Amino acid sequence: MAIFVDNLQEDQVLSYPLILLEGHITELQPNATGFLDARLDAQRTSQWPISPTGHFKAFVLLPCPGKFAITLQVSGNIHRIFCIEYRPVVTRYVVKFHYQICSDADDRDGFDAPPFVDNSIAAAIAKFYECPRTIS
Repeated sequence: MAIFVDNLQEDQVLSYPLILLEGHITELQPNATGFLDARLDAQRTSQWPISPTGHFKAFVLLPCPGKFAITLQVSGNIHRIFCIEYRPVVTRYVVKFHYQICSDADDRDGFDAPPFVDNSIAAAIAKFYECPRTIS
């Protein structure tokens, strides 16, 4: 079995920190499901589902500019090191995002959400903070 990344090249230079790895695993057992472990180090790891056909998608957040060796692992015995470099573009232009709260809103008001889902201003800001990364 082997792990292949289909959408990026080894040692590719990217200008954004949140990367999407799309790939597949060869010779996976038919209809087997599992998880792909994507890690930068012991503290920064995440698990992503593998489809029955062996395809996967995994987000990896690169903490700062530089070169990174991302370890992709399945079932503890199949692994691959995938190297990537994050080099942000230097520009004088900046995109700023703003979260606007109505002047007549109080602390209990929040955004529309299903019952029992946190719709506080703090939750909205946390969600809003991730949006620019995903559209980069």
